[in-house]
Amino acid sequence: MHLIQVVLIFLSFFIILYWLFDLGKATWITPFAPFFDSIKAFVHTFYQRTVTVDEATVDFSFLIATFIALLIVWSLKYLIELIKNVEKNYDKIHRAIKKKTEDVLNMTLEQEYIMSEYKNNKFLLLINFSALNMLKDSFFHKDTNVGLEEKQKEVLLLFADELGKKLEFQKKFLNDGLLLYFNSFNDIDKILSMVEELVLNLRRKYYAEKWQVNSAISVDVYAKDMEVLTKIKNLIMLVRLGTKDRIICLSTFKQRYSINKTQKYRLETQGIYAINDIEENVFVLKS
Repeated sequence: MHLIQVVLIFLSFFIILYWLFDLGKATWITPFAPFFDSIKAFVHTFYQRTVTVDEATVDFSFLIATFIALLIVWSLKYLIELIKNVEKNYDKIHRAIKKKTEDVLNMTLEQEYIMSEYKNNKFLLLINFSALNMLKDSFFHKDTNVGLEEKQKEVLLLFADELGKKLEFQKKFLNDGLLLYFNSFNDIDKILSMVEELVLNLRRKYYAEKWQVNSAISVDVYAKDMEVLTKIKNLIMLVRLGTKDRIICLSTFKQRYSINKTQKYRLETQGIYAINDIEENVFVLKS
């Protein structure tokens, strides 16, 4: 449109220039006559008025053609503004539609992620206890470690019995502690609270008997039984980190726990560790 405007402005200038030279009977404009005569012929289709001055006939067709060209230039100005507004509105609508599409896509991906996480509706908990006889100082007694293993097993069995009175679960004793299977992740806060409360009661009980008892607890989620073996290996490695009296987990548990409607615990980063030859973020559950 701008190009047409420029062309018409130059054309208007040359039409007037040609007309003036034509009135002056200039002969050198003869090669351009066919082009400008065609413009005159076009104007004559709707305007043929002439004026006689001193026996010379003046045809105003070129002037009318110039006015027409300038009128078109003026009209194109508004057409250009209209097109620009249409472009702006189009861009605005396009951005809005694009954003809406992105929002819908993100929402769909988020829903797919949440649905995939909800499939992890089971979880495993591995707990182990360490014991220390406070009546024996390793500096004065050589038999400080005597009876520790038996005491640790005693605490573990007592823990399993007491927790079994309050909750339903499957259990399995491993070399690295007691493995518990739970079928409903929706009860995670209640179960962990009971576990913490029971561990605290056991620590108090044995402290009164001059035994220092500390726990190591790891937890993770799973969806299918075929995942259990890998999860158990990870839980064992977490327990072996030696974190005392804390519940620790990997990012898999964190992701599943983050979509729970109610969350009693907050997960803080403990660090990055090599868990079964894979660098993993380890988190601590804190009330």
